[in-house]
Amino acid sequence: MPNENKNKNFFNSFDRIIILCYCLLSFILNIIIFISIFLVKNKKISIIMRIASSILAINFLNIFSYTFQWVLYKDEIIIKNNSYFDIGLLVGHIYACNIQSFILLSSSLSQDFLIIILFFFVSKTETIKVLYINIFFGLSILIPILISIIYLCLGAFGINEDFCYIKKFIYEEQNEKPYKYQLYNNYIIYCIIIYSIRGINFSLSIFLLIKIILYIKKEKSFLYIINKLSMLFIQLFKLFIILLYRILDLCLLNTNEVLTKLYIILSTIDGLLIPLAFSFSNEIYSNYCIKAKTRNSTQTDKDFEADRIPNMSLLPNDDEDITKINTKASGIYTSIFNSNNFDLSYDEN
Repeated sequence: MPNENKNKNFFNSFDRIIILCYCLLSFILNIIIFISIFLVKNKKISIIMRIASSILAINFLNIFSYTFQWVLYKDEIIIKNNSYFDIGLLVGHIYACNIQSFILLSSSLSQDFLIIILFFFVSKTETIKVLYINIFFGLSILIPILISIIYLCLGAFGINEDFCYIKKFIYEEQNEKPYKYQLYNNYIIYCIIIYSIRGINFSLSIFLLIKIILYIKKEKSFLYIINKLSMLFIQLFKLFIILLYRILDLCLLNTNEVLTKLYIILSTIDGLLIPLAFSFSNEIYSNYCIKAKTRNSTQTDKDFEADRIPNMSLLPNDDEDITKINTKASGIYTSIFNSNNFDLSYDEN
């Protein structure tokens, strides 16, 4: 039966408020991070840091896309064994729905690919040509955009459960008012394609996690592993929640409302956790504290920068055959094959 007291107030749903808080906190954290990177003067940002910064930007774009379009209410009635729905959107225009769907799909896939590329490169002991890195980096952005364009042209974007994503409900003009929506027949097909890709990404992420842990566990502590792999752990958690929920959704086609809201909260928490993990992994906040302390001392900014540069990245900024790097803190030269790439860092000019 129709719900006469439709929930048309955006703030009456706790999951929407939590998403808005995620978005605000993510924005603040990302601003702090990028200001911290900018403040490191006379230093060239390493390739590893560039990829990680791109992940942060795409991750924020993903969480931001949830803010401007929501399903405010969805009433169902059964007529002659067929389900019909009356659905109300926060922004009624279909363009807003397509924009949200496009951003959500392209940003989520790009984040998957970039994190896999990041941890693949940092797990390598040999120097990787910048050309190859740039090619994979470009493909991780272009392929998700291309897939999203194809889905847009096929009309696969539309109303999902609580927001717009892959179309689950299709508008039928001939239906009796107000129940103009029905379940979309091709929903399962489009979902299987996307979540097969994300399932492969999940498997690759687990493979990389195991490989990296085996690679560094003999030389590094457990806390070091947790610290440097925190972004990968967060990504695995997110993909696990998404795949589990979507499998249930495809099997049932009518998931519990509370379960849906819990899924939205858990699957978007990476918008807050990833910038936090990046910050603590790279000592962003301690950099700010030391910078402030330095201003009250006799130490110059140049000395401060030399002391506070994180460990050097082993990935070069050009195609030179680099076999040694200058570790400024110790003043000695060390072979690049005697360390690892897990420190997201700055390179010298």
